[in-house]
Amino acid sequence: MLRADLVACAGRFELDASIGAEAGVPLGLVGGNGAGKTTLLRCIAGLHRPERGRVSVGGEVWFDRGRGIDVAAHRRPVGLVPQHGILFPHLDVTGNVAYGPRASGLSRTAVRRAVAVSLERFSLIPLARRRTGSLSGGERQRVALARACALDPPLLLLDEPLAALDPLSRIEARAILREVVRERGDRCTVLVTHDVRDAVDIAGRLVVLDGGRVLQEGTATDMLQHPRSSLVAALIGQNWLSGDPEPGAGDLWTVAAGELRLVGVADPGEPPQAGRPAYLLIDPRDITLHATLPEGSAQNTVRARVSLLSEAGGHVRVTLGTTPPLTAEITPGSATQLGVHSGRILWASFKATAARVFG
Repeated sequence: MLRADLVACAGRFELDASIGAEAGVPLGLVGGNGAGKTTLLRCIAGLHRPERGRVSVGGEVWFDRGRGIDVAAHRRPVGLVPQHGILFPHLDVTGNVAYGPRASGLSRTAVRRAVAVSLERFSLIPLARRRTGSLSGGERQRVALARACALDPPLLLLDEPLAALDPLSRIEARAILREVVRERGDRCTVLVTHDVRDAVDIAGRLVVLDGGRVLQEGTATDMLQHPRSSLVAALIGQNWLSGDPEPGAGDLWTVAAGELRLVGVADPGEPPQAGRPAYLLIDPRDITLHATLPEGSAQNTVRARVSLLSEAGGHVRVTLGTTPPLTAEITPGSATQLGVHSGRILWASFKATAARVFG
């Protein structure tokens, strides 16, 4: 088990966070730029000295400011994939992957075996003799992943490991990485990402960081269904709208949020109350976009201009310029078919069952 309770400074930025990761249950750290994710990983790896706190892995204390314990970075059994997949330029792909096993003192046979397994796992055998300077960004990141996993370390720290990959490579690498971390049944893994798909796909538990503080933690399912604030909802890619609720038939409620009047289903655990503010939670993937007024049974339809387009895990996030904004997520094929571009007028529709209303 990993346990880190740390206070650390990086310039004017202060990190004050506590996290824990169980063996066999990958932990995802989610947050925007400057949230403190990389600083936290660097503290755990021994690359940044905290002001105070404690880090332990598997019962072994790596850092304890109060007791004067600070195990040097090179003596901490950690597999680290830094944000930009830094490699040794004087070594080929095989040499990079073999660095850890060789440095740990394994026999030549054991080194060859570990390298072969890691090269095959990350589809790097055709590139085995290539120098890293000739590789693409995605290929370099796969080499960094293979190098970090070659020794199957007690703790694997992954800092935005898929960020440099194109959408197709990202989907493939995510599947490989998911399999790798789940095979590490008696090991700890921490994944840093700003893409909630990576975290949900790979991690069993999530921690949301912002401004150096933990905003929320829990299982991926719980986080997606019960974000505790609009900021958490935004960080995990969900629509969170606040407004005034009106009861309808059965468990249906209408929420007046800015210029929008949307119908949703009351959350049984946190039901809305008339006369008090309510919140709508809508998954962007449950919103369908249309070029013309849609037909069908969807109780919510909205007409608006596209205000923002962004890529997310091989999909296209389309933000409509409503007040408040509403974001849908569609495939690239659908975006092409609809002719989506900034300023394009589209219709959005979704069922009441896709919108959860809670108080």
